[in-house]
Amino acid sequence: MATSSASRVPAQPAATSSVVSTLKAYFIPFILFSASLFYQLVAIPRAFPRSHYDALGIRTHSSIEEVNQAYEKLSSKWNSGVEVPSTIDFIKVSCQH
Repeated sequence: MATSSASRVPAQPAATSSVVSTLKAYFIPFILFSASLFYQLVAIPRAFPRSHYDALGIRTHSSIEEVNQAYEKLSSKWNSGVEVPSTIDFIKVSCQH
């Protein structure tokens, strides 16, 4: 009972086909998850302005008086007409206070 080698089809192991089908099934969700994670951790935080403490150049746990002094100092510098602030800096400080 000799069989020809052309009629024999090697059987694919079940474990290999299972792994390949699993990888195919989870490839696109993994890519979408990675993209959403990147968007939430990198893109969104850059869209929001810094904290008002950073914009005013003071410590995070400053008192109300220090915050008011820093804002008055910054606004008097800009209102004096000596230095013209950029629009972006003006918007950042206006949104923070």
